[in-house]
Amino acid sequence: SDARATNDALQTDIDSGSGWRPDQEAERRTLVTAVEKGRNELETAQSQLDALRSQMLSMEDSVRHAEGSRDEAFAVLKATSDKIDTLNKEKEISQQRKNRMESDLEDVKKTKKECEDRLSEKNSALQQEQERLSVSERRLKEAKMTMESLSRKNDITLRE
Repeated sequence: SDARATNDALQTDIDSGSGWRPDQEAERRTLVTAVEKGRNELETAQSQLDALRSQMLSMEDSVRHAEGSRDEAFAVLKATSDKIDTLNKEKEISQQRKNRMESDLEDVKKTKKECEDRLSEKNSALQQEQERLSVSERRLKEAKMTMESLSRKNDITLRE
């Protein structure tokens, strides 16, 4: 009976001929659909991967550009910082020079004041001496006139 069942099954296979049986055809369609779905998913994943690679390359370019800009900005910042330091040193030197000049000016003003005070004293003393000289000259003139007068009187008296 087993042999008969096997024989009948084989006869059915022979009668149906070569090709897919309906249950095998359904399974094959399921597998083909699954494979096509897998291929579509793979293509989608590959497209997404390609897009991500492109995006990554673009981002790497952006990073390199940003790093270059950063390096340029650091160079400009360093140059600016150095220039500020130089200007601050020059300012400090100028301030010291200004302070020395102001101190020297104060010394000159003090010396000028002292000279003006001494000049004023000397002028005052000169004025007093000129007044005394004027008085002496006046007295001398008076004495000379008195002597001349006396000398004339003496000459007149001697002649007589």
